[in-house]
Amino acid sequence: MNIKITGTGSYIPNVVEKNEDFYQHQFLNSDGSIINSSNEVIIEKFKAITGIGERRYADHSLSTSNIAFYAAKKAIEDAKINPEELDYIIVAHNYGDIKHGTQQSDTVPSIASRVKHLLKIKNPKCVGYDMLFGCPGWIEATIQANAFIKSGIAKKCLIIGAETLSRVIDKHDRDVQSHDIAKLMRPDIKKIVAKYNANVKIVEVPPGPPVLSTIVAEVYGPEYDKQIEVANEVKNILKNTQDVVDIDWMVEDDQIEYEFIVDKEKAMLYGVAPQQIVYTMNMAFTPKRR
Repeated sequence: MNIKITGTGSYIPNVVEKNEDFYQHQFLNSDGSIINSSNEVIIEKFKAITGIGERRYADHSLSTSNIAFYAAKKAIEDAKINPEELDYIIVAHNYGDIKHGTQQSDTVPSIASRVKHLLKIKNPKCVGYDMLFGCPGWIEATIQANAFIKSGIAKKCLIIGAETLSRVIDKHDRDVQSHDIAKLMRPDIKKIVAKYNANVKIVEVPPGPPVLSTIVAEVYGPEYDKQIEVANEVKNILKNTQDVVDIDWMVEDDQIEYEFIVDKEKAMLYGVAPQQIVYTMNMAFTPKRR
């Protein structure tokens, strides 16, 4: 089955803050001492390391769901589809809707549900949910949409990545990075979940460009046993790779298969077409969407 991206869209905020706007700022080392270089040199080095030349901020009147809606609308127009045909709306974000001037996160109802409302979609079978997965959230959302379509659950999915996290972080305090916080939290959380034989993942949002992201490997092949063998090899390679943690895999469990054989002669004798039986059985065993 060929799956493709048929449309894209984006929302680019109008509020711009360029690197040159920081020329009059004071830059400090982690110990509080002043960095012994001119601001021009510091900012040029920052740009060389991060690639950041300017920042854009959402207008004070807009929230995450608003800018997600604007991007979604453009993507739908670009794909030339009816929004009522969407089976899933998946929004990747980290902190929900945040009004300007506050630090209160608003995540209920989901951002995806709010986008569905703003798009005026009436279709009750269109499912909207959020993906809180750090920087690679939109990638994980794409993986899930791909799985939905391959399995036949969906035909069209809308994937959105949106964020206004700059409203809640202290842009002057960069002493502790999210990766360091994640490393500090992991041992204690591992101890808790070990008691219950559970599995947990620590998901982080890097304070700068996304240099640390989730690694996903999918193994395909004609022979299932060979797939498992190769998957085990990949898993062991990742386990022995420095800085790669929380290795896990998803393998389909053995399933009980039931085979129903329609007695066509008896079915026709009672005036029931075999196709009606197949349709009824399919309806009975297909999970219903809510």
